[in-house]
Amino acid sequence: MLMPFLDLIFTNPDPACATCNMMGKHSGNAVIDSVKTFLNTSLDKNGKITTLGIICVLMVIFIILKNLFLYLSYYILNPLKNKIVNHLREDLYDKILKLPIGYFNE
Repeated sequence: MLMPFLDLIFTNPDPACATCNMMGKHSGNAVIDSVKTFLNTSLDKNGKITTLGIICVLMVIFIILKNLFLYLSYYILNPLKNKIVNHLREDLYDKILKLPIGYFNE
């Protein structure tokens, strides 16, 4: 995931196209192209060390956001999952109680 951005810093990019990858084509993802453009302008203005620092800060922010959304999904989905399983168990228990005794003899 980081390789295109690190290639942008540590290799000489094509000056004709600021958002091109190593093959000379666009990545096809608008977010990646915009981040590459931002990093390329940062590379031109601030240098390699500052741009590498920006990449590190972005990665920390992305990891924090990923963990936050993962926690929220567990917080929302686990009670829902438990309610569904509990409802199925109650339905099965009610079904077993309503069966005739002859069912259990056979």
